[in-house]
Amino acid sequence: MEHSLLITGVGSLILAAHETGKLVHVGRVGTGYTRQLASDLWQGLQGLRIDKPPVAPRPDDRHVRWVRPALVVQIEYRSEEHTSELQ
Repeated sequence: MEHSLLITGVGSLILAAHETGKLVHVGRVGTGYTRQLASDLWQGLQGLRIDKPPVAPRPDDRHVRWVRPALVVQIEYRSEEHTSELQ
């Protein structure tokens, strides 16, 4: 989860997918949820916090709070970048 500028809410979520036995960074999602949901996500993810990123390759991790990859999300996206990351 990315801390962004919010103190007690999620700014965006870093997404990963399983590929050949490893978690691989596939993009971020940070719009489409309310301030209340961002706060609820922040509170709900606190018990899953870990020190090291569980994904490879490691994305730019400035201001990121890593969590154990225990949840599945369903998102809607418009396209993939040329790097195969969700946009």
